[in-house]
Amino acid sequence: MMIYRKGVGRVGRGVMLLAACAVLGAMACGCSILKPHRSEWRDAVVDAEGRVIVMWLTYDGKEEPASWQDEYWGNCDYGIFTDWYSPDQRFYLFDNRAKKYFGTSDFSKFLAALDAMPEGIKMVWIGTCGGGRGVPEDVSAQVKAVMEKGHREDMSWDYPAAFICTCESTNIRFPDLTTGEEKEK
Repeated sequence: MMIYRKGVGRVGRGVMLLAACAVLGAMACGCSILKPHRSEWRDAVVDAEGRVIVMWLTYDGKEEPASWQDEYWGNCDYGIFTDWYSPDQRFYLFDNRAKKYFGTSDFSKFLAALDAMPEGIKMVWIGTCGGGRGVPEDVSAQVKAVMEKGHREDMSWDYPAAFICTCESTNIRFPDLTTGEEKEK
């Protein structure tokens, strides 16, 4: 297949051919070249021990961070948190190693960001005691399909303590979806 365009020299044709091959190759292997770039991830807030704060809970008027729990989450460096049933849905990916997070209210963007995660990693799906993993079965199946496609291992079932207790809290505050600032639920 040759691509000709008037006024485009050999170098220009080569670049155009290379771009066409990249697009066709990505389409053939089922890869997406339009996945969210890692630059869309934000710096996470960390606690005094350097662990990513997943959310903040208020008990008796005092706000406390709910941080990454290495001892309970099998030393996984990556995590998922979903809040499907609230009026303003939220979907998060956490990278405890790089101290970054991705948050969105758009489920398709969440799946694309999950698909862009490194292959072969171990992840934990963080739940809450009151809301479980926080999604309906068909949504859970979509998340699992993306994880399996990238050979990502869901360690949540091996570490059933991958839950944050929110039962007695009077307020939950999550990292913001757009600016990196926190936002009340």
